[in-house]
Amino acid sequence: MTPSHFIFVAGYIYDEERLVRAQEICQALLERQVWLIWRETPYQRDYRVGDRILFYLARSGKCEFAATAELASEPEPASQNEVEVGKSL
Repeated sequence: MTPSHFIFVAGYIYDEERLVRAQEICQALLERQVWLIWRETPYQRDYRVGDRILFYLARSGKCEFAATAELASEPEPASQNEVEVGKSL
């Protein structure tokens, strides 16, 4: 079957203490070979092993493509470790 193509977007996150930039989020997640998707993420039911992913950084004044990847597994609930990674960003 022909793979589908998707764009995963990383933007900035403000928390009470600091600004976490798109580049930092993307780098931290890709180093762990994981990407966190939200319940509202479009098309997540369509993700299949082998699909191609393009990672896009949405930043103020400069937007760019950061990386490409092939989806290695079907979406699954985040492990506690992955949840902690997300919280640590």
